[in-house]
Amino acid sequence: MNYRLQLDRVSAAYEGVSVLKDISLVLPDGVFTAIMGANGSGKSTLLKLLGGAVAPVAGKILLDGKPVSALRPRHLARDIAMLPQFPLAPDGIRVAELVMRGRFPHQTMFRQWSAADRTAVDAAMAQAGVADLAHRLVSTLSGGQRQRVWIALVLAQDTPILLLDEPTSFLDIAYQVELMALLSELSERGRTIVAVLHDINQASRHASHLVMLAGGQVIAAGRPDEVVRAETMRAVFRLESVIVPDPVTFTPMVVPSELRRNR
Repeated sequence: MNYRLQLDRVSAAYEGVSVLKDISLVLPDGVFTAIMGANGSGKSTLLKLLGGAVAPVAGKILLDGKPVSALRPRHLARDIAMLPQFPLAPDGIRVAELVMRGRFPHQTMFRQWSAADRTAVDAAMAQAGVADLAHRLVSTLSGGQRQRVWIALVLAQDTPILLLDEPTSFLDIAYQVELMALLSELSERGRTIVAVLHDINQASRHASHLVMLAGGQVIAAGRPDEVVRAETMRAVFRLESVIVPDPVTFTPMVVPSELRRNR
């Protein structure tokens, strides 16, 4: 298994409270990985660690064998694009202007805005389905439209690694399906996709690698057929379930049977 991103005995904490505990993990290169777990399990923290947005209290996050903390932000941004869970847009900015910011890591004092940048922005807006919103103020958009604009910005950054924290938030079912298909297609073209998702069946259908977190630790990691099992759902979500084949893709699908709330 080839990989560029790796966590080596990583622990993380917020205000002295442990969130992740001694995690060692490799993220397969050119693969769509879904990170899953119950609320508070450390999913978003794990993604932020991978993107260099937060620092671990112990251990190392490595990109190509080098600590992410040692890389300059602009250089890191040429390899890794990250969509946080709650991004904020500057006041008075229009859609095209926001998406254009995805090109900043590729520009230098001697190389400013180019035709290649324009092509990348146009392609990203088309892929995210926001080309017709290019001249709209971001502040006037619905939650779902804004989410697609942020996805366009990440795509415009044109990095080999994409980190996405709950990218389907605010999207209606049709756009969720389109986005998941797009992420699958990007991974098939060689991009490394790591996304925090909540829908286990959606993740199993589209992602080829799953990481399951509980209590700040990795409970299971591997292909959906290796990970999506009744005992894993019980350990991660306290959910009693039956695993059946998805009627379309034949990947494992979770059918809940009982939620154990009192444990």
